[in-house]
Amino acid sequence: MTSTVIGELLARPAQAAGTPSAWIDGGRETGFPALAAEVGAFAAWLVHHGIAQRGVVGLSIAGERANLVASLALFALGVPQFTLTTTDPVPMRAELTRRLGIGLVLADSDGQGLDGVPLLVVPRALPAVAPGTPAIAPIVADADAPALYVASSGTTGRAKLFAISQRSIAMRAASLAAIEGFGRGDRLVIPMSAQTFHGRMTRLYALFAGATSVVHGGVIGPAAILELCARVGATNVHLGVLQVYALAAEASGGERLASHVRVFSSSTRLPTSVRAAFESRAGGRLYDRYGTTEVGLLAITCPRGDEGVPDSVGRIVPGAEVEIVDAEGRVLPHGVVGEIRARTPWMTHDYVDDPAAVAHHFRDGWFHPGDMGAITPHGVLRFLGRADDMMSYGGINIFPAEIERVLDAHPAVRESAAFPVAAGELGQLPMAAVELNGKATIEPAELVAWAREHLGARAPRRIAVLDTLPRNAAGKVAKRELAGLDPFGPS
Repeated sequence: MTSTVIGELLARPAQAAGTPSAWIDGGRETGFPALAAEVGAFAAWLVHHGIAQRGVVGLSIAGERANLVASLALFALGVPQFTLTTTDPVPMRAELTRRLGIGLVLADSDGQGLDGVPLLVVPRALPAVAPGTPAIAPIVADADAPALYVASSGTTGRAKLFAISQRSIAMRAASLAAIEGFGRGDRLVIPMSAQTFHGRMTRLYALFAGATSVVHGGVIGPAAILELCARVGATNVHLGVLQVYALAAEASGGERLASHVRVFSSSTRLPTSVRAAFESRAGGRLYDRYGTTEVGLLAITCPRGDEGVPDSVGRIVPGAEVEIVDAEGRVLPHGVVGEIRARTPWMTHDYVDDPAAVAHHFRDGWFHPGDMGAITPHGVLRFLGRADDMMSYGGINIFPAEIERVLDAHPAVRESAAFPVAAGELGQLPMAAVELNGKATIEPAELVAWAREHLGARAPRRIAVLDTLPRNAAGKVAKRELAGLDPFGPS
């Protein structure tokens, strides 16, 4: 092999006439030939500065364009990379650098340097390389070698690290493009930073499909997202969960997404009320997705919606295998709740320096994300929450999702979160917290009564009404923070 997978990707569109733009950055459109030339210039600059001797490169570049070009140049050279997010604390970045053995930090400012690690600062401009110039030969041209290291959050607070190969990236790209229905001529708006896994990979998947990715990594509000989508003629939109909530709450009176625009959330499952509010106020069609960074996308509600199935995250995608198993690993029948396990042709199979996590999550060729669910006879996957969030009270197993579904159905509730609080010999008391819709008001006792009417003994014993539910950096509710709130102190 004389080129990398992504090197070949950049070369192919550069030779084709009439290809659409590779990406749109503000008012600037960049075609595939110009992109290939820009990446080639960056790759030549890296080779000149001895990139071959550096091993894993830490990418610490805040500027969207420079970040994407640098990342593509490293892919084209076959040099493994890892994103050292510029906003993360120095001790966190230093620890990740140590664990991965990063030999060079590639940054756009001196302030991103780390003690004991060589720093290479990217210049504002590189010498131009004419389109059609032969590409720099890759340093490693193995499609199955580690290409991108990823950090996956863990419940212990220590990030789980793993590698994805270029072959895996190409397979994920082909799968996602087919499932979400984008290709040449489509325009994907991705208003999230390229320093995030979802932001970077979706842009890369668009390149593989010949689609145009519209980048906007700065802080962008609901009105600006809708204006951007209208201006560029978006066909597909990828949003972080906090952006979905902001649009559901604030979008009104301005631009609206056209009815054919497909919107995908990075969350696993959104409350029905939020999805309805989003489509009413922002337009388009909002779809849920379920998957993990380790195995990729596993299920999606596109194009059929939830099909009337409670807790649905959609149908299992082609190429993915998903099973529901009991504690001994035996496959359970359709409709029976158990632990989700999955495998895909593009999955990873281990973690860096974490044998305990490998043994826990990777078993017999399957990945166990630690989630609970069920599969209907018609192939719809129900997601019921984390296995370690399941409550057992007085011998009754209670899943957070069944409580949340009932509370979310109350007209005053925007979103809810159910979780356990230790209750001695009885096990765990089910509790919940809610965030209300707009100016709605309601007493906690009314919500408890509502829940008891629908859930009986499975209803939460206490419910806190909060201004906002606490969330982590990914926008998901931080349930472990809720248990320490005053309303959930000792009974």
